[in-house]
Amino acid sequence: MSSSTDKKKVKNLIHTLGLKYKMSDEDIRTIVESPFLFSYLKIREIKFNEVEEEDLAELKTNFLYKSFGKLYLHEPLFRRMKKQKKHFTNLNDKKWKNKN
Repeated sequence: MSSSTDKKKVKNLIHTLGLKYKMSDEDIRTIVESPFLFSYLKIREIKFNEVEEEDLAELKTNFLYKSFGKLYLHEPLFRRMKKQKKHFTNLNDKKWKNKN
């Protein structure tokens, strides 16, 4: 799907909710987008490449969305991702060194 199609669907959904709850579209948009915008900004602040395993417990990465779910950083998966990235970087370095 294109982003313009997605935008139209979101706009229609917001308008439908506004009609259902007798609120303006702008009020509905503010209610819907505010927690996601906050989460997005907080996640973008984290420099994942610089985070060490010891610092994971100190990070504030739990975001609860009412009637939707929970977004959080799962430490074992984060460790695995860091390990895989390091491994692939090492393999890539070796591959390019052998070609020269």
